[in-house]
Amino acid sequence: MKVLSFDIGTSKIKAGLYTEEGEKVDESIRDSEIIFPGSGLAEQDPHLWLKNMEEMSIKFMDTDVKGLGITGQMIGLVPVDRNLEPLSNAIIWLDSRASREAEEILERIPLMDFLEITGGIPSGKDVVAKILWLKNNRREIFERTAYFLDVKDFLISRITGNVYTDISTASVRGLVDKNKREYSTEILDVIGITADRLPEIMDASEIAGTGRGKFSGLEVVNGSGDAFITPFGAGAVRDGSVHYYLGTSAWASTHTQDYLINEERGIGSVPSVIPGKWLFISESETAGKCLDWFMDNLSPGTDYDTIEKHAKESPPGSRGIIFLPWLYGERSPILDVYARGGFINLSLSHNFRDVYRSIFEGVAMNARWMISGLMDSGISIEVINAVGGGSKSDLWMQILSDVTGLRINRIEDPQNATLRGIALLSLLSLGRIGSHIETEKYVRVNRQFEPREDTREIYDALFENFRGSYEALKGIFESLNYGRGE
Repeated sequence: MKVLSFDIGTSKIKAGLYTEEGEKVDESIRDSEIIFPGSGLAEQDPHLWLKNMEEMSIKFMDTDVKGLGITGQMIGLVPVDRNLEPLSNAIIWLDSRASREAEEILERIPLMDFLEITGGIPSGKDVVAKILWLKNNRREIFERTAYFLDVKDFLISRITGNVYTDISTASVRGLVDKNKREYSTEILDVIGITADRLPEIMDASEIAGTGRGKFSGLEVVNGSGDAFITPFGAGAVRDGSVHYYLGTSAWASTHTQDYLINEERGIGSVPSVIPGKWLFISESETAGKCLDWFMDNLSPGTDYDTIEKHAKESPPGSRGIIFLPWLYGERSPILDVYARGGFINLSLSHNFRDVYRSIFEGVAMNARWMISGLMDSGISIEVINAVGGGSKSDLWMQILSDVTGLRINRIEDPQNATLRGIALLSLLSLGRIGSHIETEKYVRVNRQFEPREDTREIYDALFENFRGSYEALKGIFESLNYGRGE
């Protein structure tokens, strides 16, 4: 028996075929276009997600494929009519158009009340604010919308005809009472919708329905969003086991028995895919994307291998350059939609090698700040399992180990950890794996990176200046960016 998995990323769509032993048989990948129609706006065409999935599945389909699992980006908004037809482009997680609506929500629900209900603080990037933005700015679409769906829920609804979500995906939209684990009528009243316009919540490991069309006959697993599925593909399922994902964005998370929150660092707990557990997660908006942006705009024609080769030629600390990786605002370790990126302390004595290395180090500094927020909340960390496309870089993993002072276990096939995670959850749903914890035995370590003592003093000093840079600039960020929607 085999299962077909899809990971609907922001810039890539991945497909993988896995055996019931959790081994990948084949894979496919396609680029996914992001539409930037204006300042602070980020959209994608949901029809293309489905079209790509159908075309990519052709080479995988045989009589031995029994299950289908879908995961991917979250905090998106796909308004659909009663025929499950999209009424507009999807407003994706990068989009920050709804900052004023987030403020409007907090004018009607006090901040501490909203935090107590949802466990989070609304920003212009959150679905709760984006639904209100539709109501305020695209009233016709708002009125015609039968369901406000997230990415994987839209795709599952089109494939099965059933409209479901899972508690983890629903919770990060700012619409769920975290204690009752159901939609909050108080919040829905504020944005002017009722629960019947949202997908029904069911367990992530349940079967959402049977596939139709190109996916006819497949058992379709309800699944969850990428951040909640990746722990399974990273071998970090047990309480206190931490994984760090380094892709377009980045996050660090661990499962806990109890609800935890670190308001200062923008870190919260979300109901886990594992019933009765919480996922304590710190999420950063742009990580690997910083390197992509630099290559596309400031060093066109340069590839990853060349960047890494030259970055190795600069010493630890990049000879004093600090790179700030907040190219599209930030969630954690700072909750600030106005924060922006930059290079600090450039001089005529610096060269392109120093600039290259500073990008790797800036992302790692942000990771240290994120991870320290987990530790400040009582999580004991000595080892981190690293996954995501960025973790393929030996240089980046060594810098991450040096900057954090922690051992880094790079997981095998790290760029496909999320794809592997949804495959393992699918096998669990179909009865081929006995428990969530049992999925860990299907994950192997590729290489370990140990922190080097001779870099500790350099990176400790750089980290203090990295944090201080934000404190010095946050007022300027707000002055420059308030009202621009970016």
